[in-house]
Amino acid sequence: MNEDYSEKKFLPEVKSKLYHDYCIQNGNEKLNKNYVYNHKDFDEMYMYKEYPKPSLLELLNKKKNKINLLQIIFAIFPIVEWLPKYKWHTDLIHDIISGLTVAIMHIPQGLAYSILAGVPPVVGIYMAFFPVFVYAIMGTSRQVSMGTFSIILMMAGKSVAEFGNENGIFKGEPTYTAIEVTTALSIVVGIWQILLGLLRLGSLCVILSEHLVSGLVTGTAILVMASQLKYLFGMSLPKRSGPLQLIYIVSDVVSNVSFINYVAFVTTIFVIVLLLSYQQYLKKQISKRFPIPIPTELIVIISATFLSHYLNFANKFSLTVVGHIPIGFPKPAVPPIELLPKLIMDGFVIAVISFSIGISMATIFAEKHQYRVNANQELLASGTANIFGSFFSCPPICASLSRSLIQETAGGRTQLASIISCGFLSLVILFVGPFFQPLPHCVLAGIVFAAMKGMLVNFKDLFTAWQQSKADGCIWLITFLSVILIDIDIGLCVGVLCSLMYITILGQKIKVVVLGNIPKTDIYVPKNRYQSAESIPGILVLHLVAGMNFANKESVQQGIYKRLKYQDFKVLHLVLDFSAVSYIDPSSVKCLLHIYKNSKNKRIEMHLAKCSSGVCRVLTRCQFFDTFPENQLYPSVHEAVLTIQFSMQNCDI
Repeated sequence: MNEDYSEKKFLPEVKSKLYHDYCIQNGNEKLNKNYVYNHKDFDEMYMYKEYPKPSLLELLNKKKNKINLLQIIFAIFPIVEWLPKYKWHTDLIHDIISGLTVAIMHIPQGLAYSILAGVPPVVGIYMAFFPVFVYAIMGTSRQVSMGTFSIILMMAGKSVAEFGNENGIFKGEPTYTAIEVTTALSIVVGIWQILLGLLRLGSLCVILSEHLVSGLVTGTAILVMASQLKYLFGMSLPKRSGPLQLIYIVSDVVSNVSFINYVAFVTTIFVIVLLLSYQQYLKKQISKRFPIPIPTELIVIISATFLSHYLNFANKFSLTVVGHIPIGFPKPAVPPIELLPKLIMDGFVIAVISFSIGISMATIFAEKHQYRVNANQELLASGTANIFGSFFSCPPICASLSRSLIQETAGGRTQLASIISCGFLSLVILFVGPFFQPLPHCVLAGIVFAAMKGMLVNFKDLFTAWQQSKADGCIWLITFLSVILIDIDIGLCVGVLCSLMYITILGQKIKVVVLGNIPKTDIYVPKNRYQSAESIPGILVLHLVAGMNFANKESVQQGIYKRLKYQDFKVLHLVLDFSAVSYIDPSSVKCLLHIYKNSKNKRIEMHLAKCSSGVCRVLTRCQFFDTFPENQLYPSVHEAVLTIQFSMQNCDI
């Protein structure tokens, strides 16, 4: 090698000039920038600076200086911030209309969905008042409508089936009423949500992909409809829960087919057909003429109540009815504290699912109306609302898609609409409740069946997911089957585990791609994809795609050796492009050193290009550069190739 061109003889500026002259001599002027450096020279020339990470004490002091009492109040109670700025002249009328419309929807949904949890129908109205009022004060979403939601109440019903028994003793163990179980569950859900909010884990919902949630919701809709079959056929069937409950319910119906109450069956089918016909054919046409949605469910309930009362359905046709509905607000009562430890897992699953559903809808409305929702504050708001509601007979609440859409389309501008809704429902609780006592259960079942139609539409998501990604389609199908064959909470866990396994498998897979150069450019592309890409004599450029960790280090090593073995030219220099390597762990660093030493023994020099600062930090901490020459680390593949070509030319000289 010519001594005048030795690496240590020149400053970066001089080296770059020599490289530049070399490129011109070889007709490759377009290939080169004005300067070419290895990674260390590049950092020195352009003054790279590594900023030290602040200590925990420094972070706490920084937070302490920024926080004051007023900010804490605004953060915990957003209403204190937005209410003084409220546009009374323009927004109040919209919130009033929206609030009254949603309040009317709360009545049929509250009465119908309560039976899913096995609690008295009036509890659904309580759920639309006590916790909703708290959420309106603490929530950051302006359009979301909290209260009853079929999936959550169905899951609460599972806990009631396990721990609830009106007689007080079951299999030697003390049991509780449905109200006691659901209110204790509500406290557990609230504690979990507040804990997650305080730990700033609002991003927890990212583990629930949209396909997983779609499969979960669709499976739960099947179970919800199965639970209403006894009202559809007017039968007295045992309450089923746990694994294979769907099969047991269908078996019970088949074995009791001779006891069908045809009046209940015809009534339920009539309600379903009426509601679905309106939604499918009349709703769009009527909405063009009337800006306020017509409360068809409430009209059905009022009409059925009148008919049942005056025609005496309960006695004449042996139909079960809602029965006693108390007047006035329930007295506050503390749920059984000793039951809380038994509901920890049930509460956690409900907390995660209800939050995921709520934050998804809140985010959609926030993007549409150009404001921001705080996921952690949403957790705190929902958790506080659940705990407060538990003292007033309320099971866990959740955002409702149908009511939220109505609240938004009816013109709701803020959560003042929810407060107005609570005011209207207080009148229902105080005065109107007993009116609904003659309402047949089969009518409520018809409303539940009709509401499930929107969830069953999610079946199309399976085919969409399958076309886009077989893995997403499998996650949807596995979650769905786990829900309907085992249980909702098990189905959720299975779906999450499948998602995490899929992510883990993807993380283990790493691609090792041979790159070629597009002539007279500094562009390097996969050779097997671009026919114009040319190999560089003596230099093999490999592009690594994925993070390097202990799980895939062997795959990386075998991939590199395989590419070295099957080249049609003698490889003297190996360039590893790390531009797509986002992470490397100590085990992979050792593997990289092994590849370097093994290559050197075969008279092949290894070079690294375009390592991120994070990867460089790990390499430095693991003392990688004690063995690997730091001047063989480059800021880009092109710098590495030009430097190698320059050194190869000097060797020829």
